[in-house]
Amino acid sequence: MEAALLPLVSWHRIILGCAALVGLEGPALLLVAVLKRRPWFEQLLAAAPAVACLWMLTVAREVAAVYQYWHSYLTFQLAHYPLAFEQHGVARAALADATQLGWIVWGGTAGLAVLGCALLVRWYPRASREPAIVSAGIDSAALSATGDDDLEIVVEAIEMDTTV
Repeated sequence: MEAALLPLVSWHRIILGCAALVGLEGPALLLVAVLKRRPWFEQLLAAAPAVACLWMLTVAREVAAVYQYWHSYLTFQLAHYPLAFEQHGVARAALADATQLGWIVWGGTAGLAVLGCALLVRWYPRASREPAIVSAGIDSAALSATGDDDLEIVVEAIEMDTTV
């Protein structure tokens, strides 16, 4: 009897593990989004793993409830009707539903991990291609207007006041 319900226990543990991973990712991404002062839609995307964690916990609870139901049902059937009971295929639909939900949660976890990595790569500060020009205070838009391969250097005399 227990062997028939073992996949339900396994999927419950897998779903709880995925919920824990996503539950750790969500607040971390949201904290980085708020500290980096990202736009509201990026902060909303960063909050998506936290919402998904709540959904995954609900799915895990549902799978645990299905396990409890079928465990008590099979125990009752074996205790009261041992000769008339055939346990093959009784909980097959419940196992199929739990397996489908488990794979959806597994794919959602992978998708949210990719989303988190994409957001972090987007938020990571890129190295400037023109550090000397930016530090000197020269407008890089004026340089790009002259052409990509040309560099125009302007030398201006400094006027000094010699009166003391």
